[in-house]
Amino acid sequence: MDYSIAELVDVAGAPKRALIHWAETGVIKADPVTDRAGSGVHRRFSRDEAIVACIINVLSAQKSSIGYLLRTSASIRMTLDDKVFGTDYRSWRFYYERAIKNDGKNLMLIILGGEGPKRIVLQTDYEGAPQGYDRSIFYAIENAALASVVSLNVALRGLR
Repeated sequence: MDYSIAELVDVAGAPKRALIHWAETGVIKADPVTDRAGSGVHRRFSRDEAIVACIINVLSAQKSSIGYLLRTSASIRMTLDDKVFGTDYRSWRFYYERAIKNDGKNLMLIILGGEGPKRIVLQTDYEGAPQGYDRSIFYAIENAALASVVSLNVALRGLR
């Protein structure tokens, strides 16, 4: 499924002007066939880009800079790469879809570095999830200026 800007307004809950700005700056990426295709051709966005827009909308409420949103969206987009992460219960996509269904608790922890996300971590209550106490997360937070927690269930509810 793909989405227009008007449909992303409903799905992500972001203002139309913000979505247009994000598309123009590359925070969200339109289908290449429709991006800058000229007058009369409306940009279309994939489901993956709708996921990115939903999460970015939550972060934009914190008055994050466009540069930070751009770097964060690239990191989120990377988590959606099935070639890297697969599609089973160890993949991010599995937990995004779980959050869209409002199944359990699914949180994204974004640890900020100087230029953008230093690390993105998933926390979930799914029984089969690879979990455990990861001391490196706390060291990363300790050396970071800020960390953001995003409830994926809330951020992605527009995709239900």
